[in-house]
Amino acid sequence: MKESRSSPPPFKIIEHTADTGFEVTGENLARLFENAGLVLFHLLWDSPAGPEDRAVPIRVAGDDAAELLVSFLEEFLYLQDARELVFTRLTVEEAEPRRVAATAWCHPFQQGRDEAKLVAKAVTYHQIRVQEIDGGWVARVVLDI
Repeated sequence: MKESRSSPPPFKIIEHTADTGFEVTGENLARLFENAGLVLFHLLWDSPAGPEDRAVPIRVAGDDAAELLVSFLEEFLYLQDARELVFTRLTVEEAEPRRVAATAWCHPFQQGRDEAKLVAKAVTYHQIRVQEIDGGWVARVVLDI
């Protein structure tokens, strides 16, 4: 699968008291997870992709597609906080309702180059939705900010 673009796919912001969220679609489950990750990156950081970005494997499992999506997006928040990484690109190689395998490109945060746009504390289960629809998939995600 080719590398995903660094700009986010079309998405819709969800207005929510003291939180923010988004709805995103994908023609299949892999593309849905990829698009959700790219939207998260777009909401969190203003950072260009560069040749120094390194590939990081992301492997997550869950009991269902909704739990899996929360865990998948939480992995990026964890790596951002624990290792001060900024993510710029993402490719999902495999997605099933209970597991996902992806490669994300990132670099250590660089003052003057990277700008934090939003500080998200967590991906919540509040109003989480991952649903197969005619012609693809749709997800609704709420971030605790």
